[in-house]
Parts: sequence; structure tokens; C-alpha cells
Amino acid sequence: MQRRQKVEIAGGKVAFEAHEGQRGGVGIFELEEKADALARQAKLQCLAEEIAGYDRGYEGPHRRCPRCGQEQRHKGEVSRELVFDCGTLTVRRAYYVCPACGQTSYPLDEKLGLAEEQEQGRLREKLALVAVLVPYHQAPQVCQTLLGSERHACSLRRVALREAQHLSASAHRHMLPSRERDRIYLQVDGQLCPTREARQSAEDQGYREAKAILAFSEHDVAEVSKERHELLAKVLRAQITDSAQFRTLFTQVYHQAHGQSAAEVIVLADGARWIWNLVDDLVPHARQILNFSHAKHYLWEAAKILFGEDSAFLRP
Repeated sequence: MQRRQKVEIAGGKVAFEAHEGQRGGVGIFELEEKADALARQAKLQCLAEEIAGYDRGYEGPHRRCPRCGQEQRHKGEVSRELVFDCGTLTVRRAYYVCPACGQTSYPLDEKLGLAEEQEQGRLREKLALVAVLVPYHQAPQVCQTLLGSERHACSLRRVALREAQHLSASAHRHMLPSRERDRIYLQVDGQLCPTREARQSAEDQGYREAKAILAFSEHDVAEVSKERHELLAKVLRAQITDSAQFRTLFTQVYHQAHGQSAAEVIVLADGARWIWNLVDDLVPHARQILNFSHAKHYLWEAAKILFGEDSAFLRP
């Protein structure tokens, strides 16, 4: 038994409107759907009550303008629909306008960290995950199974692009901790990815190389076990572009990692010529290290030349 819940918050009161759908199955599936409906209702009610406790975000007749620092004035309230994985909330929010710069602010949105779009919270994460991992033509059916409602491919693509913009903006601001006499590692690589770009020729399968750079400090490497390490802090950026345009991204990450003031800079990469040409040009003082997996390949080929492919020395 699938149920769709819609909740409206106004004046501190919570009103529920239930929409009953068709029975989706029998036996254990029907029991699960009933349990899911109750869980969604409970989650939506909890969200509604918690948000109602913020009193529409009202902060009095005046508040400080986040843009220019002058005084914003309370102008009234406006409704907004918020879509979660458990249903839809309609909330009323106080809004303020700055007469000096014209900035309009919604304190409730700021306090809750609401996104500009309707989709909020875990729903955004789930939709973005489906958009990235599932082919677009299969995504609506996957969403129906996992989330209880269909999402068209164009909607999923829109969510994925928005999340990418948010992540890009956040990554651009992130900086590694600044430390004296630090050793900074830069790891550069490229990976062919399928894209939706127009094909350039009959042989073009739509694959483009996503170039990535990871920066971290030796101080941020934590030993979880003897065979496993984790990075406590890092800067990771990637872009589908050519090697010439990637220089800008490389330079940005280098500065975010304080590479210009580091005691030593180490670059880890495979044998791609474009990477080492870029490193020679931008950070000629860096120590260049071929990563272990690629080094093994070259050592094996060298050993076959030195000892012969049938040598007992090369047998497992």
C-alpha cells in the first residue's frame, strides 16, 4: 500500500494530507510497502515539527544584511515547497530586504542549509547517486524501485549537474592546513569517461579524458592498519579537458595545498608524457615519482629483455 504524504506548516500548526495509491503487491511486499508508508509518515511528521520550531526564521523587525552589513527590514512571509525522500513539506518563511543593496534574505533557509532547488537533504544525495551510477534510460525505473516515485532522465541530469556545481564551488574554496617545512604530494592521472557530447567522427565513441589532481600533506596520512592508510585532509579536483586547459586546475590545487611554501613537493603519476611535461613546466623543482603499479610493468618488461621470457628467474 503506497501512500504519498503532503504536509503544510503554517502558524506553527502541522496539517497532513494523505494520497493513497494502488496496491503494489501481495504478501510480504504489501507488508513492506505498508511499513514504508508508516516510516515515511513518521519521518515527515518529525521534520515538520522540527522546522515549525524555527518560527518561520523570524528574527524581529530588522537583521544584519549578509551582503553589505547594513540593516535589512522584515517584509512579510512567503511559502515554499520542500521535497524530501519521505514526502513534501510546505513551509512559510519570513523574508527580509536590504534597502541599501537590495539583497533579499530568508533566515530559515540559511539556518537549515536549504538548497535553492525543491529537492533537499538525503533525496538530493540519492538522486545524484542514481544519476551518476545508472544509465539515464534505466534511471526512472530504478528511482521507482528505490524511492517509490519515478524521476525522468532530464530531471536526474539536472540534479547531477547542480550537485557538481556545488561540489566544484566547495572544492575551489578548500585549503589544506598551512604548516612550516611541510612535504606536499601531488597525484595526477587521467581516465577516459563516456560522455553525451556529439561524436566527432564514425570512430568516436564519445569517450573523453577526465584529468584529475589530488593534493595532500604527509601529516594528513593516517595509518588505519598495517595495510591501509587514509587521508585526513585532501584537495581533489577533476575536469574533462585537454592538457593545456588542465594547467589552470593544476596551479589552483598547487596553491590550495600551499605548494609554493612547502619544503618539498613530490609528484606521483604514471608515464603519460603530458603529465611530466606539465610538471617540468609548472613545478620544475618537484621530485617526480612513477607510481608503483606502472613501475612494476616497466620492470617486468625490462626483466624479460635482460633474462629472456622463458627464464626460470621470471617464473612464479
